[in-house]
Amino acid sequence: MNTQTLNDTQLTGLDDMLDRIVADTNLHTSWINTLSFLEHCGARKIHRTDFGSHLDETILSHAAEEARHALFYKKMVRKIDPSAPADFDFSRMLCGYSGFRYFQSLDSGIERRVHGDPELKGKDRSTRNLLCYLYVTTLVEERAMSVFPAYNEALIRAGLPLRLDGIIREEEGHLDEMQQMLPLHDGRWIERLDSMRRFEREIFARFALALQRRVFSA
Repeated sequence: MNTQTLNDTQLTGLDDMLDRIVADTNLHTSWINTLSFLEHCGARKIHRTDFGSHLDETILSHAAEEARHALFYKKMVRKIDPSAPADFDFSRMLCGYSGFRYFQSLDSGIERRVHGDPELKGKDRSTRNLLCYLYVTTLVEERAMSVFPAYNEALIRAGLPLRLDGIIREEEGHLDEMQQMLPLHDGRWIERLDSMRRFEREIFARFALALQRRVFSA
C-alpha cells in the first residue's frame, strides 16, 4: 500500500484516543472485544460466501487467520482482565453496534457496486462474489493498517507487555494477496478501488465518531 493511501485512511486524533483507551481497563477490554468481534465477522463472511471454483488455499488460509485473530484478541482481553465477560454482546464492546454497522454497510455497499456494475455483468456470479471479497478485504486491511500499528504504539507507550506485530504482518500479507489477485479478475480495479475507498471513508467516519464520543466522554 502506498503512502498516499495510508494517509487517506488516517483518523484524526487516533493516537490520543488510543492512549485514553489503553489507560482505562474497562475501555481497553471493550475495545479489544470489538476487534475480536470484527475479526470473527470477517471469518464468518468468508465461510458464507459462494466462491464456486475460486475457493482456494489463499481464501481458506485467510478465513482461518481471521478466526485465529479473533481468538488472539479474546485471549488478550483475559490477559488484561481475567474477569472480563467472554461474550460478544454489544454491551461488552466499545461501540460494538457501530462497528458491526460499519462492517455490514461496507459489505453490502461493495456488493451493490460490484453486482450492479454493467461492466461486470458478463462475469458469472461466483466471480463477482470473489470480486466483492477482494474489494472488501482490501478496504478492511487498509483500514487495519491505519489503526493496528497506532494501537501497537499505544501499547508500547503504556508499557503493557502486549504486541500486535504478528497480526500486523499477517494483515499486510492479506493486503498484498488481495492486490495481486484483483488485476486477474478486473481490468479496471484501480479506478473502482479508488471510488470504493471514498465510500469506505464515509462509513468509517460514523464508526470513528461514535468511538470518539464514547472514549472522550468516559
